Amino acid sequence: MAESRTDAAPVRVNGREMPWREGLTVAELVATQTQDPGALACALNGRFVARAERAATAVQPGDQLTLFGAIVGG
Repeated sequence: MAESRTDAAPVRVNGREMPWREGLTVAELVATQTQDPGALACALNGRFVARAERAATAVQPGDQLTLFGAIVGG
């Protein structure tokens, strides 16, 4: 398992600081939430991340992840 760098800036998930570590992905951060990951939409640093891209999208120190309930309809 990769170690966290002690000098790395934390990441923010909906404004809450979380520790960063090498190899951290959007999918892992979404999985830490109490809501069903399939019911959440997310944006990393303001850019939408599709569900299919979450596992392959790396999170860097200082990144900001915004999670919100997906809105459908028109």
